[in-house]
Amino acid sequence: MAEKKILYQLVTVLDPKTEEKDREGLFKKIESKLEAIKAEIVSKEHFGMRDLVYKIMKNDRGDFWIWELESDMPLDIKEFNVFLNRETKIIRYLILKK
Repeated sequence: MAEKKILYQLVTVLDPKTEEKDREGLFKKIESKLEAIKAEIVSKEHFGMRDLVYKIMKNDRGDFWIWELESDMPLDIKEFNVFLNRETKIIRYLILKK
């Protein structure tokens, strides 16, 4: 019987002033970090620029991206949280296990 994959969803809210080249560089860093913790990216979807309910880091808007991930084993989320917290272009994130 085949092992069932564990599904995750990563929601990132980027600073709305982030330029395209900076965003692409950030995405490459996120992708390499996910690869290092053995998570496979199934899809990445741009959810758009949205108004925030409350200001985050003096921003009242955010650029939302939703990543669908899968892994053969549970991920070490603590290490990934530290990485995401250090990225200045990410103003908020959420990791969900499906």
